Amino acid sequence: MKEKSTDQKVLAQYLLGELSKVERSEIAERYFRDDDLFDELLEVERELIDKCARGSLSEKDQEALKHYLANLPDGQERLAVARALTQISDEEKERAQQFLDDYLPASVSCWQSLLKSPSKRAATLQYVMIAGLVVMLFGFLFLLSQVRQLRRDRDQLRAQLASLESEKQSLEERERILRSDAGPERIRQLEEQLKLEQQANEAQAQHLAGLQPTMPVVVSWTLTSSLRSSGNPDKVTLPQSAKFISITLPVENVSQVSSSRAIIQTTAGEQRREITGLRANKTGDSVSLKLPASYFIQTSYKLTLVRKDQDNVELSQDFYFTVTRR
Repeated sequence: MKEKSTDQKVLAQYLLGELSKVERSEIAERYFRDDDLFDELLEVERELIDKCARGSLSEKDQEALKHYLANLPDGQERLAVARALTQISDEEKERAQQFLDDYLPASVSCWQSLLKSPSKRAATLQYVMIAGLVVMLFGFLFLLSQVRQLRRDRDQLRAQLASLESEKQSLEERERILRSDAGPERIRQLEEQLKLEQQANEAQAQHLAGLQPTMPVVVSWTLTSSLRSSGNPDKVTLPQSAKFISITLPVENVSQVSSSRAIIQTTAGEQRREITGLRANKTGDSVSLKLPASYFIQTSYKLTLVRKDQDNVELSQDFYFTVTRR
């Protein structure tokens, strides 16, 4: 128990930016490998947000926590929800107090009233219980509305992801049809379109990399499968502060992932490394693998995904990308 309390104190210092660069790196590596520690970090984060909403943090800690939340996609929304819960709680307390004042005479103290009339004491306790139930009911209704809103937002995001995935599949199918039927001019146009999409992905990756906090980060790359007639690899940016790299590869048959392996090497054939134990993502259309950032240098790489089909025949899929450090 003492060790857990110490860990929570260190995690709070980590979130508030009070640790040295070496200590932050050590904690980042620990919660990257340990799911329990990552859950504990989220718990400490929730406690700090709740204290900030209630105003129980020092001014220095509040500024540090706001700076940390500014680097999270939903940081401001989570702080706003915590403050709303605090405000609704105070409002319901005032309503309960007003409810009690309406039933107790102002000229006689509540203690004198209870001592003089035992029956009135029972009625007063009943009113107090009713007021408490009213407060609990309003709080429950507010939480229920927040949960429903979050679920609606989640369903909308899922629908958008499904729409984007359907559009992606439609474009890929159209590309296959055009490649089989169209001439070289149409193929050139498709390659130009793919090049523009890769440039947009590169610009977005650079923008996201610039928004990363100064503390150690985990950088995510999503690679696109290479076309045989195209020589344009994906371009990815690796910040100096990155410690780990998460690479996502789109696949068509996720059921065969357990028997697959990935081979990564430079296009010159150096730094060859084979990775097994790949896992499918929750969306069911891709797999991911993790590598330390120190493995990559500023050069071009080839990543080959090797799988076996139902007839136990090995199939390979190549992904090319160029790493730029900054």
